[in-house]
Amino acid sequence: MPRIVLACSLFFLFPVLTLAGKFKQGKEALDQKDFDMAIACFNAAIRKNPTNAAAYFYRSNAYAAKNDYDKAIMDMTEAIHLAPTARILTAVEVLSTSRRRSTITQSLT
Repeated sequence: MPRIVLACSLFFLFPVLTLAGKFKQGKEALDQKDFDMAIACFNAAIRKNPTNAAAYFYRSNAYAAKNDYDKAIMDMTEAIHLAPTARILTAVEVLSTSRRRSTITQSLT
């Protein structure tokens, strides 16, 4: 009987563990600047949980790094829609401020 319970528990936990694994892989890929891999991992996380605001947020960062600003804005908008009061908003403000500074700096040089 304990083996059956263990097997059933693993069966139901496996998708959750896989989802967490894809999200973690996406963050690691983003840190390593492997933006295509990060996007693929966050796509998988979003397919499993379409209300995962953090996955949209991080995928937005990957799109922005690839200069695909239309997709980055769409994902950031969805992240804010899903979690309007989350700490994510502070990161959005920092990101937008640093992007503006970068653009201004580049235009001056």
